[in-house]
Amino acid sequence: MTGRRLVHSELEPFNLQMYGLDEFTALLHEAGFAAVTVHADYQVGQPPTAHTRVQTLEAAVP
Repeated sequence: MTGRRLVHSELEPFNLQMYGLDEFTALLHEAGFAAVTVHADYQVGQPPTAHTRVQTLEAAVP
């Protein structure tokens, strides 16, 4: 890579909205979803804990 240099760069805005679990669950209910279930670490039926790395929300429309 010797002798190579950056000659141009471009930045684009990237907006990312972070939601807490309770807040996102409330948004799903507000949007008309019911029976919202949260699964931890891709394990169906396992509730999230403080050590959970991935949360999956499952919701259905009535």
